[in-house]
Amino acid sequence: MVLGMGGTIAGLAADPHLPEHYVAAQRSVADLLSEWCQEGHEEGAVGEGQSALTLVSQQVAQIDSKDLNPAHWVALIQALVPALQDDEVAGVVITHGTDTLEETATFLEVVLNRDEAELSKPLVLTCAMRPSNAPDADGPQNLADALLLASSRETQAKGVWVVCAGQAHAARWVRKSHPQNLDAFDSGDRPVAATLLKRPVSNLTKPEQGTQWQWQTKPPSPSQAQIQTTSQTATQTAQPVEVNHLALLLRTPAEAWPRVGILTHHAGSEAWEIEALVMAGVRGIVVASTGNGTLSEAWRAALLKAQSQGIQLCWTTRCAQGHPTQVPEGFSSHTLAPDWGDLTPAKARVRLQLSLLLNSN
Repeated sequence: MVLGMGGTIAGLAADPHLPEHYVAAQRSVADLLSEWCQEGHEEGAVGEGQSALTLVSQQVAQIDSKDLNPAHWVALIQALVPALQDDEVAGVVITHGTDTLEETATFLEVVLNRDEAELSKPLVLTCAMRPSNAPDADGPQNLADALLLASSRETQAKGVWVVCAGQAHAARWVRKSHPQNLDAFDSGDRPVAATLLKRPVSNLTKPEQGTQWQWQTKPPSPSQAQIQTTSQTATQTAQPVEVNHLALLLRTPAEAWPRVGILTHHAGSEAWEIEALVMAGVRGIVVASTGNGTLSEAWRAALLKAQSQGIQLCWTTRCAQGHPTQVPEGFSSHTLAPDWGDLTPAKARVRLQLSLLLNSN
């Protein structure tokens, strides 16, 4: 099953030789798959020696991912869950824009987490950095690589992955690390989960059979995929999101999801920045601290006041790598969300929003 969300992989440039000027989400996922089959993948065969697959597609959304919102996530879950529960479906690929791909990957990892281990089949998000009609478009190869991973029967392939430029990243760790490079994603401080073998070094644009995934790491354990509880009074063990939480998510209108903001600490930070979010009615604030949980006295006082008013806080860092190990005086250590590990502020915001939503009843 291939689900389309739009993005650059489905984009078109007015002049293919000026690919930096393009409009995202112009081609359907069915069109992308048709082109992939025309490249020599007859009857949906993927990889060397693998049997043919039936490729079924569905257009869930057609957006530039910078415009993604919770309503799109709800639509994605509604399309995704039946596919994951269907024994006829070997795996699922989602074509997606790069701007918010790490947030959708985090969303899916949280809401599909179960009490046992990883998902029972591969769920692979893929993307492109160049529009589909660029001479050196990277989307066709990324799609081919994602289909190869999604059709894998290997145990380690089960779970949520992001495939880009010949690498597979665990949703748990993936982050967009470059605004232009074809290899726009990394796994932070963690090693990449898998890489492709027999891949042409000089050409990332032509789908090639005879490739296979070589695994470097194991999928994150269930304990690493847990979400923070909303208790302000004591450190509690985070509980995994069970499948029945999907019912709560689906019956809550997207516009009614808890509002969560992100604030990045900087030289000259003032209390009004926090006060403005509180006045706007947020229920949570992700604090991207200057370094290891550090921030100004003005912010410390304003955040303590916000916490006393019931605003849930989560500490991250504006640093490109790592995560803070301490919080300023007066804040509970559980606001570090240690089970979340190495997260960008954007990914932490998704987890905090879902924590507030799914623990509300």
